[in-house]
Amino acid sequence: MREQIAGPFKTSSDVQRVSELKLLPINDRHEISSKAGVKEKTGMSIESAIAMKETVGLTWNQLGTQRKFLKEFGLNLPNEARKRRRGK
Repeated sequence: MREQIAGPFKTSSDVQRVSELKLLPINDRHEISSKAGVKEKTGMSIESAIAMKETVGLTWNQLGTQRKFLKEFGLNLPNEARKRRRGK
């Protein structure tokens, strides 16, 4: 059915799927993606990561351990080398 409406090209049906999802409220989109097994990933800026490190009083090694832990829950911290260069 979708191919009949969108056309025979894969990009056309992809555009239609995206448009349909955008019409849904954000809570419904989150529910659909969680049921589909899609993990949401959130990033953190270098400045925020350094501020978190300083506020909590973590060493660079502890921040690396924290980074691995947070990655399991979908929060990606920036590269550690970039954080060290920015933090100096």
